Amino acid sequence: MWVYPRAEIVALLWETIEENDVVMLLKYRQSGFIGTKLLLGAAAALAKPTNFKIVLKKDNQHFTIATATRKDTIERHWKYLVDELIPQAMEVQHDQEAREFISNRVAAMASLEEGDEQKDEARIDEFHQFFPSLREDKVVTYYECALWRKGTLTPTPGCVWLTSAHLCHQSSNKSERTIIPLKSIEAIAKETTLLLVGNSIKIAQSDGNEVWLVVFKRDQVFDVLERVWQQSLTRWQSRIDPGANPAVQASSNKGQLDLEKMRTKFKKFFRVPDDPVASFLGSYYRGGRQFVVGEIGVSENFICFKSKFGVSGTKISFVVAFKDVKLVEKKGLLFGFVQNAIRIVTASSEFVLAVIKIDQIYDLCHKNWTARVEYAQRTLANSAEMPFQEGWKLDTDRTQSESYISTQSEWLARWEKYTKDQGSGSNMVVTDAFADLVKQGVPDVHRRWVWAFTSGGMRKMEANPGKYRDILATVGAKQTRSVLDEIDRDVPRSMPSHPFFKTDAALTSLRNVLYAYSVRAPAITYCQGMNIIAAQLLLYMTEEEAFWTLAAIVEDLSPDYYTKQLLGSIVDQSVFSDLVKRYTPKVSEHFEKIGLPLEVISVAWFMVYFIDYVPYEASLRVIDNVLMNGTLTLFQVGLSLLTLLEKPILAEKHAHEMASLVKSAQYPASDLLNLAFVTKFAQIGATARIDELRRAKKHRKLQDIEQESVKAMLSDLKSRLTNFTEDDLVSLYDDFELAAGANTSLRQESFVSLLEQYLPHLKSNVPAELMASTTAPASPPTPSSSSSTSTDSVSKPLRVSLPSAVPVEQVLFDSIFRALPREKDGTLGFGSFASVMHIFLKSPLEERFVFIHSVFFGSKDPTRCDVDEFHKLLRALYRMSFDGSTSFFVNEPKLRKFAEFVFSKSSGEPL
Repeated sequence: MWVYPRAEIVALLWETIEENDVVMLLKYRQSGFIGTKLLLGAAAALAKPTNFKIVLKKDNQHFTIATATRKDTIERHWKYLVDELIPQAMEVQHDQEAREFISNRVAAMASLEEGDEQKDEARIDEFHQFFPSLREDKVVTYYECALWRKGTLTPTPGCVWLTSAHLCHQSSNKSERTIIPLKSIEAIAKETTLLLVGNSIKIAQSDGNEVWLVVFKRDQVFDVLERVWQQSLTRWQSRIDPGANPAVQASSNKGQLDLEKMRTKFKKFFRVPDDPVASFLGSYYRGGRQFVVGEIGVSENFICFKSKFGVSGTKISFVVAFKDVKLVEKKGLLFGFVQNAIRIVTASSEFVLAVIKIDQIYDLCHKNWTARVEYAQRTLANSAEMPFQEGWKLDTDRTQSESYISTQSEWLARWEKYTKDQGSGSNMVVTDAFADLVKQGVPDVHRRWVWAFTSGGMRKMEANPGKYRDILATVGAKQTRSVLDEIDRDVPRSMPSHPFFKTDAALTSLRNVLYAYSVRAPAITYCQGMNIIAAQLLLYMTEEEAFWTLAAIVEDLSPDYYTKQLLGSIVDQSVFSDLVKRYTPKVSEHFEKIGLPLEVISVAWFMVYFIDYVPYEASLRVIDNVLMNGTLTLFQVGLSLLTLLEKPILAEKHAHEMASLVKSAQYPASDLLNLAFVTKFAQIGATARIDELRRAKKHRKLQDIEQESVKAMLSDLKSRLTNFTEDDLVSLYDDFELAAGANTSLRQESFVSLLEQYLPHLKSNVPAELMASTTAPASPPTPSSSSSTSTDSVSKPLRVSLPSAVPVEQVLFDSIFRALPREKDGTLGFGSFASVMHIFLKSPLEERFVFIHSVFFGSKDPTRCDVDEFHKLLRALYRMSFDGSTSFFVNEPKLRKFAEFVFSKSSGEPL
């Protein structure tokens, strides 16, 4: 097992098995060296360490990074280190940094705290012993806890294992076992039971069942459970909804889970696209005697700082793109001569960061800086800067009005004061005051950089210099004509009344942005609504800036709004409907009374950020706040709109007039914005539990989509596998899904293991060489399906009508697995599995014979075989039909004699 690196004394208690310049593989000496044990103390003498461990040589010390009781386990770890991790580290790092890289990577993989190795390994073995059907599952972690079911007096003590796909509980007395698929969990919440403070976690399942985990360190367990559950939902969604954000890989241990959490927080806070490669504690020097203590994060493209405590109660942060850096150097701050800081200079700003490990962070920053500058210069060598057309200025009716000039002047005064102190653009220092500035209004002259900055589009562009032009150049080769035609139809009607979009240049820019994004996101291509948002962006941005800001909106700020299933939008409409019932119940009741589902009109509001559905100045303020604060803003504005228009809405009796009534209503934009951001709905994010509602709604929608998909798949299989009943297929699918775990298909080992449930004599003691295949297998002539969707049910007792005994040899099923149609990754989908089970369990003898022949001899005519081949087929067919009443070997000579008899009657000619 990987363990968190900890310093060790490599004494004579350990024998070196293998060693290189970086790591050592050690074996514990079971006897002797009593003197050494005495020197190390009583604890060492009485300790019972694991049999093997691997230590890392670093900083003139030895650090244990892996332990195991079994040799095969430690050898797998050693092989991974020597063949993969060490070469990877040495390729990109200096020697000392390479060792630090290995240490950090092992820490991320570690699933154990110090001293838990033996206990952990035993618990993992117990899991596989108690839950053999879950062999595909990766155990993330486990906890000693009690499970409390509704209706029972006391909780049942035991152990809970959290895997990549299931939550499993085994009682201490081994009498009760519980398997809860993570996909079946609709909600989890912290609760109090037994009058104790904070000791339980409530798990609500989609079928209405509820259980409680009564556990020590409740908050820690809840955090891990919630993250693993969310990972499973994300993977589930990625299989159902093409275009959804890429699914995260199932974390194989708690260390990886923590690493993923850290990466996610880093990218979300700084709105950068790449993972951090290093993190340091340090101080940002602001001049004079002012040092701001905080965390420094370095990624491939950026160096980022976030204050830990704030300055006079105000937190600050900033991001610097390496491609824009002009100089990285060491600088002395302590007593004027000790170099304990690095100075980073851009064209407009200078940042000084004081750190402890000055050489380490300097080398990393200098390396990344030179690499990114060279890359940017190379990719942009022959590229002219994109023209900035300032389309917003063409609307002179707006920009020359007295109210506009007055408002813009007021906003500009506030922004000039902030940018004078903190800078502007990419390297601006962000304080708490920045969010207030955005909420109060962004001047038109600043919207170009502010929208790119707050959305994260600026960081995507900085990380991908020249990429937009490269994508645009491939549109003709990579995109279908039907998608491009759909975009062409929508471009002229995106913002037809605005003077800017009456020009050919504006329409060409909008077309280019949408074309390019359809290539960047092939699973999404294009969705209506994206054209309206892109058009609005182009009023204030260049093509390239609008493209990357649109990418940030679609991928980060409004995830899953524009995918094929529109899942994010549908979920948010369901949440919005609940909020309307809560905050404006009369409006909700009126919509129901006139037979108009609210989402019929509100879905468009969310998809286009209220552009053209509220006064224009208000829509710009909505975009300002969405890009800064996310889609919470859409709920605030939607509720404010319905509250503001409650009287005319209640007066309208015709459903078909409602959309135009709301869209054409006249009211001061300030009234709407005050309701949304200052008064009634300003704090809705803290009170409405929107994220919790979203998770529950998403779960139900995914379940509905999958149930329909599975129902259609099983119906199709039933039409082809006619001897199966519907119950047969449902039961078969339940067991298949359970065996697949977090995956959607079976590896060979799991396929054979699952067959053992259906074919009890699979492990019969028959020499494997008797069934060895002599030719490459080919696909059998059976119906198949690669569908691998899943449902939300715990494995139920098998309802398939099984023969009393169907013994089949392991080697036969290995051959069958290789012969069946499989997925691209070599695994077996449910369609293929159901087809072969139909042959085993429900098909007549002749079909089994033809199928076995195709497995062993490929496409060769089954009526043309010699005596040895015929004997081999008879043996396999007999094994598949054997009732277990006598020894197989009793009838073995008879099979050979029968084959020879048949051939003697055919005068020795092949059959």
